[in-house]
Amino acid sequence: MQEKGYRAKRIKSVVLHNEGNLTLSKLIRKRFLYGKDTLKYINKRKTQAFWQYFPVRKSYIKNWKLFAKQPVIGIGTIFMRIVEYIAGFLGILYSFFIKLNTKNINFFIKNMFWNKDKTDKLYDDVKNLLVRDKITYIDKCIVSYYKDKDRGMIRIADLGSGIGNTALPLLRFGYTIDAVEINRKSIEIFKSRVQKENSQDRVNFINSSIEDFPTVKKYDVILLIEVLEHTDNPEYILRKINNVLKINGLMIITTPNGYWLLELLITRPAIWLRKMLNITKYKGYHHLHFFTYKRLQKIINTAGFEIEGFQKTSFFPYFPILNKISILQKLDLILSRKAPHYLVNGWYFKCIKKKYFKNK
Repeated sequence: MQEKGYRAKRIKSVVLHNEGNLTLSKLIRKRFLYGKDTLKYINKRKTQAFWQYFPVRKSYIKNWKLFAKQPVIGIGTIFMRIVEYIAGFLGILYSFFIKLNTKNINFFIKNMFWNKDKTDKLYDDVKNLLVRDKITYIDKCIVSYYKDKDRGMIRIADLGSGIGNTALPLLRFGYTIDAVEINRKSIEIFKSRVQKENSQDRVNFINSSIEDFPTVKKYDVILLIEVLEHTDNPEYILRKINNVLKINGLMIITTPNGYWLLELLITRPAIWLRKMLNITKYKGYHHLHFFTYKRLQKIINTAGFEIEGFQKTSFFPYFPILNKISILQKLDLILSRKAPHYLVNGWYFKCIKKKYFKNK
């Protein structure tokens, strides 16, 4: 109605919604049916869908005293909402699978088995297939772009390298890396991991923020792996990267989808909880930006880059059980490849610096 020009306002009167003889089975069937058409609704109205499907409502927080006075009803409400979300999610999966044709089903069956190759030995301490997938994507992007260069001759900067979860496997491939990290403890952990493998001669540690790291060197490749969402000014960061990249240099970005399960069910609630409890020390889930696919595309292009390649990351939100059961990780990867870009937890972007671009 608002799209047609009508105005909608809230009233202060209490409206009692009589669901009739509501049972759990009826509720599950109802939400499952809604879930089957959810993809269409999300595709048509992304912003409205986000707020409608967001699990934490303002009214829950505003009326927390009512829950406290009647804890049984409060716990029952929470349980009911969890069941509703599970049923709705199953409905989404059902609508997704019934669209698969025979060719796609064969793709699913074939790829349920991880094809081991000669690079498997480089992943001895990387048990999570989702992480392997990321490392493999990064390596393929670099090798395919710099076909005539040996890996050891390619100069790479890993911005926000952390404890080396991305850089360490790449060192095993033979790359030389400048690891830029602001946290000293993370650098020390990374150093100890490197020393165990005798790779000290191929990594240079720079203790600096991304905003302040020196720009004297020119790099062939810049990595921004799960970093951009933590920065105050992503546009500034990308323009700075443009300055330190060689002409036609390569930038690889991975970042979460700000409006899918990982961010909705884990990151945003974690941020909200930290604010409620006034926790300031831990910043693991302190995301400052929640990107959409279009917004990320826009700031990448505005900073003087062309997007040459793109891949989706994962479908399910992160749960510890995924790290233990490889078949779930395989299913996760397969679903992410077939799902639309707005229904995955994140994206990989392969970006090339524009040859003719004036950085302001």
